[in-house]
Amino acid sequence: NYMTLNNSPYSVIPAGNSSRTIIAAVMTPSFMSGLQHIFHYGSHAGQQAFGLGLDSGYLTNHYWFGTTYITDAINASTFYVFGVKYNDMDSPRHKFTIDGVVGNIANDQPMNTGTTYNPNIGTRIGPYESWGDGRIHSIVVYDRDLSDVEIQQVSTYLASQV
Repeated sequence: NYMTLNNSPYSVIPAGNSSRTIIAAVMTPSFMSGLQHIFHYGSHAGQQAFGLGLDSGYLTNHYWFGTTYITDAINASTFYVFGVKYNDMDSPRHKFTIDGVVGNIANDQPMNTGTTYNPNIGTRIGPYESWGDGRIHSIVVYDRDLSDVEIQQVSTYLASQV
């Protein structure tokens, strides 16, 4: 189903508006509707959360009370390596990848995760909707924005481990 992690060992998860990258190897659910999260943390305030998941079949970060997403459609019951990175100093601030390839972004918004983490695997903070019958193989969180080459390397490695 889902897992909520204890904050204390995960205090290294990037907070505030600092740079970060999340990469996850997953099998998408057979039915994709609404918000389905792979990894999500932060608080319930507007633009105070960050994560990686799907919003009606599109890759998103769901920052709470809104989403930044890519317009490349995701297929159900398919293995992917998804990535999202954030750097408040870049334009666009977000970059999403599917199997290491950069997607077409929409609705690039600033966000700030504050200091409330509540990291969740398989659901958004709350918890609310789950990842359904999809499978989460690996999640990697970095406290910086990886280069496109680094994201491709990590994506290739994770894909080879399944």
